Amino acid sequence: MGSEVAQRDLNRITVLLGVGDDADLEIIQIRVDPTTKRLLVDGLTEAIGHGGVGDGTKTVTTAGSRVQLSTTSVPCRRVWIQASSANTGVIVVGSVTCVAAEATRQGLALWPTQGSFFNVDNLNLLYLDATANTQSVNFFYET
Repeated sequence: MGSEVAQRDLNRITVLLGVGDDADLEIIQIRVDPTTKRLLVDGLTEAIGHGGVGDGTKTVTTAGSRVQLSTTSVPCRRVWIQASSANTGVIVVGSVTCVAAEATRQGLALWPTQGSFFNVDNLNLLYLDATANTQSVNFFYET
């Protein structure tokens, strides 16, 4: 294993170090782009742009009866969900266990016009429940 004492560069300035994830736990100098001052990496964690987009509306007809955002498999990368401005109650977004009732609420509560995004790989992973009948959301997704 290399020395864990921070090394100095050619200008005698202490450099930022990282530890390799191999068996040797080698100490490695971390480098940045001299122009942007950003950390240099081998690849991006997320692709720039996506293959396509889609959108829709989903309604919870009966309060307290959760519904799946999509009953079919719809692969995606990210979903933006916004509660309809016409809603009179709260709509909750979550997993198959989401509950809108305030006393036992589970999931993310959205009041009219509030929205949030979810990094999921399929629309059918998200469920909705509501505190009033005929509450809806509008959604937009990236594939």
